[in-house]
Amino acid sequence: MKKFILVVFLLVVVNLQADILDDGIVEVQKGNYKQALKLFQKACKNGNAAGCFNVGVIYDNGKGVKQNINKAKKFYTKACDGGVAEGCFNLGTMYDNGDGVEQDFKIAKDFYAKACDGNITGACYNLGNMYYNGDGTKKDYTKAKKLYIKTCDRGIFGACNGLGIMYSDKNATKQDLKIAKGFFEKACKGGEMKACYNLGNMYYKRNGVKANKKKAKELLTKACKGGISLGCVMMIFDFSKQK
Repeated sequence: MKKFILVVFLLVVVNLQADILDDGIVEVQKGNYKQALKLFQKACKNGNAAGCFNVGVIYDNGKGVKQNINKAKKFYTKACDGGVAEGCFNLGTMYDNGDGVEQDFKIAKDFYAKACDGNITGACYNLGNMYYNGDGTKKDYTKAKKLYIKTCDRGIFGACNGLGIMYSDKNATKQDLKIAKGFFEKACKGGEMKACYNLGNMYYKRNGVKANKKKAKELLTKACKGGISLGCVMMIFDFSKQK
């Protein structure tokens, strides 16, 4: 399931360093990242956690400076410790993906949990994935489901697809293929191609729905064009001989 990496600059800050941060954002908008970096560093040095986060973003993306993941991690840590949940989230993705650090799912989970508590939707979704897959923690379908519901409601369509999968699997939750279909439909309409494949598969295999080869073909074609290789395979082997 898709990971989210936050690379935005924090704009809204209410403290004594707000003017410095505003000036830094103006420089970013001009494409003057070196000057922006100086301003963000000044804000960070003066104790502004949002400034630290923005320094981390610049080093993480190599904007106006040579990319330096170690420095990005250092400033994300300062931001996270200072209460900026976005910093915790980016640290989580680093440890989750092994990006510049040794991959460690347990540490990633802890950072995602902290960011989720800070209302970062992508962190809640990634945390749900970890509970579902048992990465860095014991599998816990109840917690995964709760987090998927929360993030699906907020427009994370990968989470809606995850709920569809859970309701299709009697080992994950009480099986209900009608509910599963509804979540797959929502996710597919939202652009989650894996859900289009799963829904097409339901129609093709008559799994909880009335068989409909036409709908199955439309959905599997959509999934194939959206980069889901299994959709392409089904189109080749299951529909190629059909008129």
